[in-house]
Amino acid sequence: MHGVVGSSHGRGAERGVALGLPPAYESFEAMLADPRVDVVHITTPNRLHYPQAAAALVAGKHVVCEKPLAMTSAERASSSGWRR
Repeated sequence: MHGVVGSSHGRGAERGVALGLPPAYESFEAMLADPRVDVVHITTPNRLHYPQAAAALVAGKHVVCEKPLAMTSAERASSSGWRR
């Protein structure tokens, strides 16, 4: 594990320290930009799963996501293009 992302940098830093984890990233985008990160585990509220999973996949990361991955049939239809 290289770091955590919280709903804010402060929240991520607080939880990271409390759990003995590596430092928090400034943002989700900063985490995606880290070349050391191979896998992103998405545990955010359901409404954020699709945009975060899509961004991670576009960034070349593997994704582990709590379900549901998509909230609408339109999101589901567009996710089929994620496969390589």
